[in-house]
Amino acid sequence: MLNRKVKLAGLFLIAALFITSVSLGAAEVEEEVVFLHTNDEHGVIENFDRIAWYRQQAEEEYDTVFLVSGGDAFSGNPVVDEYVIDDENLRGKPMVGLMNLAGYNAMVIGNHEFDYGQDILQDRMEQAEFPMVLANFDAEDAPYLEQPEPYAILETDKGFPVAFLGLVQVTEAGIPSTHPGNLDGIEFFDPVDTALEYEFLRDEASIFVGLTHMGHSWDRDLAEAMGSLDLIIGGHSHSVVENPPLVNDVLVAQAGADTNYLGKIVVELGSDGQVLSRRGELIAIDDIAEADPEVTAEIDYYEGQVDEIFSRELAHLDESLSGDMALGSLMTDAALTELDADFAVQNAGGIRVSQLEPEITVGSVFELEPFGNELVIYQMNADDIRSLLQFSYERRSTVDLYVGGLHYEVAVNEIGLVDHINLYYPDGTPLDEDEVYEMVLSSYVADTYEYTARDEGYNTYRRHNDTIIDFVERISEEELARYNDEDRISTTSVPGGEGTEIGRTEVGLSTEGMDRGSVSAGNLKADAVRHVLDIDFGTYPTDQLNSGVDLDSGPVYQEALEFALYGSFAYDNNVTVATVTGENLEKMFHNQNQWYGGPATQVSGMTYEVVMEDGDPVETRIYVAGERIDPEDEYTVGFNSYVYQFYSEGVDVIDSYTTDRTELEILLDYVEEVEEFGEELAEDRITIIE
Repeated sequence: MLNRKVKLAGLFLIAALFITSVSLGAAEVEEEVVFLHTNDEHGVIENFDRIAWYRQQAEEEYDTVFLVSGGDAFSGNPVVDEYVIDDENLRGKPMVGLMNLAGYNAMVIGNHEFDYGQDILQDRMEQAEFPMVLANFDAEDAPYLEQPEPYAILETDKGFPVAFLGLVQVTEAGIPSTHPGNLDGIEFFDPVDTALEYEFLRDEASIFVGLTHMGHSWDRDLAEAMGSLDLIIGGHSHSVVENPPLVNDVLVAQAGADTNYLGKIVVELGSDGQVLSRRGELIAIDDIAEADPEVTAEIDYYEGQVDEIFSRELAHLDESLSGDMALGSLMTDAALTELDADFAVQNAGGIRVSQLEPEITVGSVFELEPFGNELVIYQMNADDIRSLLQFSYERRSTVDLYVGGLHYEVAVNEIGLVDHINLYYPDGTPLDEDEVYEMVLSSYVADTYEYTARDEGYNTYRRHNDTIIDFVERISEEELARYNDEDRISTTSVPGGEGTEIGRTEVGLSTEGMDRGSVSAGNLKADAVRHVLDIDFGTYPTDQLNSGVDLDSGPVYQEALEFALYGSFAYDNNVTVATVTGENLEKMFHNQNQWYGGPATQVSGMTYEVVMEDGDPVETRIYVAGERIDPEDEYTVGFNSYVYQFYSEGVDVIDSYTTDRTELEILLDYVEEVEEFGEELAEDRITIIE
C-alpha cells in the first residue's frame, strides 16, 4: 500500500485516548454536537473506511456529527498526487472522492491544496460535496481559480448554526508554502488580521469554529487575539495535541497527520444555543477496529490503479541520464526550483538508481527517490554551507552531497582531510560570504548530518519525489538531456597534514583522468587485490575512486589510503573472488563499460581496450601478456563485494567467494609488505579506441 507514514517517536503506543473537558455548569443540555476532525491527510487514503465507520457510530450516539479537515489533503501519496488516467489530469480526485464518501462536511484550503495548480484545485472544489473555505486571500485576478467562500454556516440537527471560518498560513514571503508559480493573480493576507474582520460571525452562530491551516503555535496566537471563537480545529504543523489547551477560553485542537489520529470534540448546547461545555479527545486510528465496506471497496479501486499511474510517461530522451552527478543535479534543481529556494543538496545514498532510462515515468522517479523524504528549508550563510559539505565529505571520504544552484571545490590535504571548500555560483562567481541563502535539505539529511544554520529550519512537507515529477514535466526534454553534461563538484589536493608513513612511491597517487583510462591510484588498488589474494586479476570500480585527487610522490600515508582516494572504503566493503571464463569476463567488463559510458574498471594482471562509436562503448577486448584472453579458459578475478552483483548480472559464474578482510585491510597489507613502488603504478592498462 503506497503511503507515507509519519514517525511519532513511539508516542501514544499505549494510550489511545486523550481528553480535555471544559464545562460551564449544570444547565440543561439541549443538544450534543460532535466535531470529528483530521488534518494534513497528505494523500493517505487507507484509513477513510475506519473514519467513515466511526462517524456512523457517533451519529447513533450524538445529536449532530460534523466531520471536518484542517487542510493539506493532497501531496503525499502517488495514488492521489499522480492520478492521471487515460491522459486526463485528475490529481487529487481519489482524496476528495473518499472524503465525500466518508461524509466530510467542511475543509479549509491548506497550502498543499495549491500544489497541483489552480485549475486542478478548482476541479477538486467542484468535485467536493462539502464547502472548501478560505478567508485570507483574494483570487479575483486568478486566471483559473474562483474565489471560494471565506466561511460556511451549517446547522445542527436541532437548527443551531455553526460557523466555520477558513484560514491558511502565510510565510514571510507573503504566500503559503507552495510553488509561487501556482499562485498567479492571488493575494494573501495575514490570517489573524483577517480573522478579526469576521468577528461578526459570533453573533450569527451558536458555535464559532476557526478551521485553520496555520500551525499549532499560530492557532494559539489566534486564540489570544480572538476570544470570540469557541474552537480552533487546526493543521499544518502535524501536531499531535494530547490535551487540547484552552487558550483565552478557546479550545485549540489538532490531530497529527496522515490520518493516524481522529480528533473528536463534543460541544454541549443549551436550549438557547449557548455553549455549555467542550471536551476534546484524540483517537488512534489503529484503535478503530471496524471499517465501512463501501469505502473500503473504493480505496481498493483507487489503489488497484497503481500500475497505470506509475507507467505514465513524463519525458522521453534520446539516451539515459546516467551517474550520480547527472541524477543528483536533476534532483537538487527540482527541489530548489519547485520551492523557489537558492540552493539544494542531495546525498549520494538517497540516489537509488544508477540511471534513468530514456522513457522517464512516474514509476522511475519513485525508483530514483523511493523514500518520499520531505524537504526542509534552512537559512544558511557560506560558512554554514561549508560545514554541511565538510561533514558530508569526511564521513564518506568522498563527495557525498550533490548540489543545485551552486558549484563547489573540496581541497583535501595529503592525509585525506578537508583543508578548505570553495563555493561558487554556476557562472564561477564566488558566493557572497555575508549573504544568507535558502538551502533545501531532505528530511533525512536534515536529521542525520551535522551542520550549522541561521535558523531551525522550515519543513515544507513537500515530498522530494513529487517535486522531481513536477520539475521533469515543467522543463523541456533538451534541458533534461543536458544533465548528462553537468559537472558541479571538483576535488583538489593540497600539501600538508600529518600521517603514518607505511610506504613510498616514485610516482604520485592520482585519480585524475580516471574516466579516460587507468590511473595510479586504481592500479595500486587492483595490484593489491591480485597480489594479496593470489588470483589472476585484480579490479577496482572506477566510480569508487574519489575524483580529482593528486598526491605527490614520496611517502605513502596510511590516512591518505583510508580517506583520500577510495570511496568504497567508507562502507567496509570486502572482495568477492569469482571464477569465470574469458568470454564471460569480457561480457562482465563490457556491460559495466556500457553503463558507465567508458572504462568502468581499474585492473591488474591484464589490459583491455574499449571500442567507442559515437561516444558509446560497443566492444571490450581483454588481453593477457599481450594476447587476447582465451574465451574458454577459466580465471579468478577479484571484485569489490558490493559492485560484484552488477558485474555478475547476466553472465555464468563458475564459482565465487567473499573475503573476510575488507578492501582497506587488503590494501594496507600490500603496501606494508611491498613498501617501495615504482613506475608500474603509472602503467597505461586501459586503451580507448575511437
